[in-house]
Amino acid sequence: MSNSTTQQPGAELDAFIAATNAALGSLQSSVTALAAAQKATAETVAANQTADAAAITSLKAALDAWAAGKTGGGTSTGSGTTTTGSGTTGTTPTQGGSGGGGTTTAPVTTSPSGLVMPPDLGTLPAGALMAKRFDNAAAIGAGRVMLHHTFKPGALPAGSGLVASNGWTVQVDAKTAWPDGSVLSAVLTVEYPAQSAAGEQVVTFAPGTASGAALDLATAIGSHTLTVTVTPTAPVAPATTNRLTAPFTVDLIAALKAETAPMIWRSGPLAVSTKVAVLGADPQGVMSVTGYVSFYADGTMDAKIVVGADVVGMLPNAWPTGGGQAYYAAAIDCDGAATDAGPVADWIGGKWTVNVGSQTGIVVVNDPMDYMLADCSHPFALSGVSPSKLVKSLTPYAPMGNTTTCEYMGTTGGRPDIGPHEEGTVTAMVTQDLLTRQQANATARVNGSIQWHITNKATGQPWTPYDATPDNLPIWMTPSNASSVCLPNPGIGGGSPWKLDQAHFPELVYLEYLQGLEAGHPYYLDELIATTYGMVLAQWPGQKRGATNDVIVGIGEQVRGCAWTLRNIDLAAFITPTAHPQKSNLVKMMGNNIAALNALPATQVGVELTGYLSGAYGTPGGMAPWQQDYADFPLMMMARHGWPGMSEFMNWRAKWTVGRFFAGPQGFAPENGFAYDLAYYKWSAGQQPQSASELLATYAEVETATLAENQSNVDATGAIISGWPHAQGDYCELAAFSLANAAGMGLAGAQTALTWILGIGAPAMDATSLSKAPYFNPAVVAPSGGFAMGEKFACTYAPPISTVQPMTVG
Repeated sequence: MSNSTTQQPGAELDAFIAATNAALGSLQSSVTALAAAQKATAETVAANQTADAAAITSLKAALDAWAAGKTGGGTSTGSGTTTTGSGTTGTTPTQGGSGGGGTTTAPVTTSPSGLVMPPDLGTLPAGALMAKRFDNAAAIGAGRVMLHHTFKPGALPAGSGLVASNGWTVQVDAKTAWPDGSVLSAVLTVEYPAQSAAGEQVVTFAPGTASGAALDLATAIGSHTLTVTVTPTAPVAPATTNRLTAPFTVDLIAALKAETAPMIWRSGPLAVSTKVAVLGADPQGVMSVTGYVSFYADGTMDAKIVVGADVVGMLPNAWPTGGGQAYYAAAIDCDGAATDAGPVADWIGGKWTVNVGSQTGIVVVNDPMDYMLADCSHPFALSGVSPSKLVKSLTPYAPMGNTTTCEYMGTTGGRPDIGPHEEGTVTAMVTQDLLTRQQANATARVNGSIQWHITNKATGQPWTPYDATPDNLPIWMTPSNASSVCLPNPGIGGGSPWKLDQAHFPELVYLEYLQGLEAGHPYYLDELIATTYGMVLAQWPGQKRGATNDVIVGIGEQVRGCAWTLRNIDLAAFITPTAHPQKSNLVKMMGNNIAALNALPATQVGVELTGYLSGAYGTPGGMAPWQQDYADFPLMMMARHGWPGMSEFMNWRAKWTVGRFFAGPQGFAPENGFAYDLAYYKWSAGQQPQSASELLATYAEVETATLAENQSNVDATGAIISGWPHAQGDYCELAAFSLANAAGMGLAGAQTALTWILGIGAPAMDATSLSKAPYFNPAVVAPSGGFAMGEKFACTYAPPISTVQPMTVG
């Protein structure tokens, strides 16, 4: 017993050792196998990395080739879908504006360097005139969408229709024409069938037969209902009184039925659209209620409702005594569906808008070329926009509210709403990023909140500089409510957050009309016209505006103020349809200002430095070159739009725009061509020069005076002063912007000057800075100095300026 007991542990130990050895052997085999697998995996990973690197290199080469094709003026050879490699970012916001509920998952396209690029809609097939991309993230039912497009001269003959490549029905409502009678701009209505979720398709359009008989407005109105009820609410502290004393209701359908000659915006087999306005329905007779109403072939209706306190009767004493503010809520009934807005704090001269009824659920993605075809004003940042410029979260629009627009318009520096167009809207147009476009739409609607809306109660149209008053004195919109010869606006300067300043007018609506989420909507055209008249009427007529009461070019006006008002006059006169009741007034205003421009050369005879606009500047004796560059935007756009007299003026203007950079032999440093301040007349004059005798006669005198006033970018030896003390900011960008446009117009020397300015190391001229200034980026020029991006955007399709002769400089 004892022997077996002492031997059993040894046997068990032997068995345990044997089992352990076996397990260790198995484990070693596993380790060996794992090592082999790891080796194989490492080899596979290495192979994959090599393959990935080759693929990335190939992709980069393909992207570079694509970019070269786009920038060189060629056409893209892609499939028409958005590139989705490692250089893309996705957005999934819900569409606002008139889109109502549609969403998109389509990513924006970025370059290898990370800049957000214009969308690539592919190569147009033979015979096609344009491409649009239609996006929807959620499944949607059948519907229709309104958009706007501009065409090359002769591309779409008058009376023609469009045929969609996928068979969708298109209604064409032509709005403006080229000199040969072909369609320049048109509002398009595209009908689409039900769409499945996450849809994204590029559709091309070619000329075709006009699409069928138009809907009858009276029949389309049918039994639809549309009423707006406005009810006073309690004033908001510190106010104690409410200008609106009693509620009122407007029946827009009844008013439309009573129209003997309704305004028709769209007329075709898919949609008929009209505008109806009821003026002075409130007890004091200053409020307006307007409906932009559309009826569709499927029996549905939608509308944009606009409410404002903008109605002015015959002067003098047209405004209600005391002015003040109206506090109210608005209830809108559209075919039994209720929409409430309020509480609203409404200042005289302001408006607000809300959309009701059936809306589209699809998003239209455009090519920025659509804009360039019509406007051809400058290259934009077609080389890419910094992602930092894209909107990350919306600042929503509220009735009579604001988003990002500067309410105190006298504010200077760092304002994205000052420039050729509002910066965010330009970014939205270039990138077509949906969230950024939603913000641009909200910003455009803010335009209505600004108190520059003045409707003539007798005509239903905006007050113009040509409207007569009982005393036959010029009309002036002023902050004062005391003058009998004015259109006093007690909101501006009288408690309203909005403060107009003639030198800093923004432009908020034009691009929304052309390419925004509500492109082609007449509300934005009406806003453009109302804003333009408001800008002109805000100029003091005693010192400015000339004998015709509509001229804003002159020595008493800041050049930047002249620039922004000229911009709006040109945009409104150019894009307003021929049949519009304000077309003739806008064209007359454009012509009178061009006549004033062509009178300027006579005031600068006998001096070397010439070609600039006279005007008021902050420094006595000084001229701001950057304000001159501001002016080049509308001036070159006016020339490209083909206005009579602009070709002659731009030949003279080039002596400034281009000539300032070729005056070195005459003793003027070209680095001072974009100095913040430049001496140009005798300091002892004490006022803006009234004649050429007060101007500094030679470039050398200008240089000496500029140096003496410590405003020069170079020292007495001609060497650049370290840090460019008088060129910090966007001043060099602005000069490059002007030269890029001048080069696009074919003005001799502009390309040479632009190549020089890009290579001298001036502030803010690096690629990163330029990508953050999308409205001033001179993207037409490659590092080599030749045209790379934008040659096909540089006015290829604008009216030819055959009378502009290249200028010899240097």
